[in-house]
Amino acid sequence: FTMVESETPNVPEIQDFDDDSLFCNTEAYAYQWFRNGSKILGATSRTLLLEESGKYTVEIENEAGCSAESEEIDVTVSVYDENKDISSLLIYPNPNSGTFTIEMELYGNYMGQIVLMDINGNELRRYDNIAFTNQYSNNFDISDFPTGAYLIRLSVGENVFIRKIVKQ
Repeated sequence: FTMVESETPNVPEIQDFDDDSLFCNTEAYAYQWFRNGSKILGATSRTLLLEESGKYTVEIENEAGCSAESEEIDVTVSVYDENKDISSLLIYPNPNSGTFTIEMELYGNYMGQIVLMDINGNELRRYDNIAFTNQYSNNFDISDFPTGAYLIRLSVGENVFIRKIVKQ
C-alpha cells in the first residue's frame, strides 16, 4: 500500500466568450460544467456552448482525482429578435465529413468575418471582410483538419455568434 500525495488544482477561472460560450482558462485532466448548481450532462470539455441563461460553474479534476470548482458566473444568453442583424443561422451537415455550409438570413447588408477555431479557441483559419447580404450561403472545406470538434465564430455587424461543429 503506497500513499501518493497530490495537490489540489488551482481554482479555475471562467472566461465569457462572446456571449455564446464559456471557456475554462485552467488546463485540467477533466472538466464538468454546472448550471444553477446542477450538472450539465455531456458538458465535459474545456469550452461550454451556452444555450440558456443561468449561473455557471466549472469543476476541474487533475489526474490524481483532486478537484477544484470555479467562482460562479452569471450569464444571460441572447436570442434572435427583431433588433438583431440575423434572422436565421444554419450550419449543416453537423457532424460532417470535411465540408459544411453556413447559411444566414440577415436584416440587411453587413461586413463581417468567419473564424474557424479548435475547441480551445485557438484560431485555425480566418475569412476577413466578408460581405454578408440578405441571404448568405457558402460552403467550407475542412477536409485537411483532423477529426474532432471545432468552433466557428461569426462576426456580423455588431454581433458575434459561436457555434460548435464536429468533423467525423
